[in-house]
Amino acid sequence: MFNQNSLLDLFAQSPIGPLQQHMAAVHKAVSLLRPFIDAAINEDHAAMERYYSEISDCEHAADTLKYDLRAHLPRSIFLPVPRGDILDLLRTQDKLANTAKDVAGTMLGRRMKITSHIAELLLPFVDRCIDTSSQTHETISHLQTLQESGFHGKEVSHVETMIRHIDEIEHETDELQIPLRRALFAMEEQANPIDIMFMYQIIDAIGQIADLAQSTGHRLLLLMSS
Repeated sequence: MFNQNSLLDLFAQSPIGPLQQHMAAVHKAVSLLRPFIDAAINEDHAAMERYYSEISDCEHAADTLKYDLRAHLPRSIFLPVPRGDILDLLRTQDKLANTAKDVAGTMLGRRMKITSHIAELLLPFVDRCIDTSSQTHETISHLQTLQESGFHGKEVSHVETMIRHIDEIEHETDELQIPLRRALFAMEEQANPIDIMFMYQIIDAIGQIADLAQSTGHRLLLLMSS
């Protein structure tokens, strides 16, 4: 899915291509959270294990691309954008895949059960958090065109609009957390307190995906203004 053999060719021109490949692997890991959580709701542990394996594979692919990008990124010759900005953007992107893997690993390890009422509130929240990653992936896909335009003109305005949209979606995820947390709070007296504690942690971690996607967009803004 991610062609490692093309990396040298990409680096001969720019680090932008590998950065985009990395974001593609990252977003694939994040997007697999939805079928994973569907499997958790249905208590389909075999499917949970299968999706966790796929998420892990994507996270590993992202790590490989990250290490290759770091290893081949020049230190002393001209780059189209500052080396430090590229590495900061790379680190922020990478945390998205790591968080998705952590969420799936925790839920799988504990065989977490999700009640129908919580599931009803959780799924829209998960979907919207994944939307932030999708929008970030789409935004990063414009990096090549941005570079070709010299980070000027209409393409910059278009990307800035896309980044504002990431901010808007992230705000929606904050709003979706409110009824979800209220529903968990209402369950605290009846449910196992350890289960409730881990569910709060899962909600926080899924919300962090939206926060990291927003941070990636802001890193891109800094890169464009460098």
